[in-house]
Amino acid sequence: MNWEAIGAIGEVAGALVVAVTLAFLVVQVRQNSKAISATITHANIAGFNELNTLLAANPQLAEIFDRGTTDPSRLTVDEAYSYTWIVRSFLNLFFNLYDQFLQGTCPESLWRRHEMELQAFVVSPGVREFLKANSYYDQLIAHIDALPLKPDHRIGFSLDIQDEPRKDT
Repeated sequence: MNWEAIGAIGEVAGALVVAVTLAFLVVQVRQNSKAISATITHANIAGFNELNTLLAANPQLAEIFDRGTTDPSRLTVDEAYSYTWIVRSFLNLFFNLYDQFLQGTCPESLWRRHEMELQAFVVSPGVREFLKANSYYDQLIAHIDALPLKPDHRIGFSLDIQDEPRKDT
């Protein structure tokens, strides 16, 4: 056998190894993307659940949140302090999700669902009052304010206000 034939066989074998390696890497990247997406989804849901559990376990704090959202002038100084931290916590979760969406690590479907909730959240008088003094969220709020208003989407803060009706009823 001559050296040219051996070299040609080596090149073909090398090309096959590179192709198999690239295919393997594509599969790994896809699996990694799914894992990142699942982690982001889980962390986001866990963060919101933690805040919801905090409010559910403390009716006084839930009442402060409800009153502060509708009319912050009705809050005492101490209540306003608590209200500020609750709003900041919710906005931080939304902001983190938005940042992940911009980076391409948050699935668009997850962001779009939370985008609607955020839109409903930020139109409340208490949250608007909070935002006047907190420029940290300006980019997020500018994005939300630029969206067309979705008047039929509501956040279920109380039992008589629900998300969109279920389709199976």
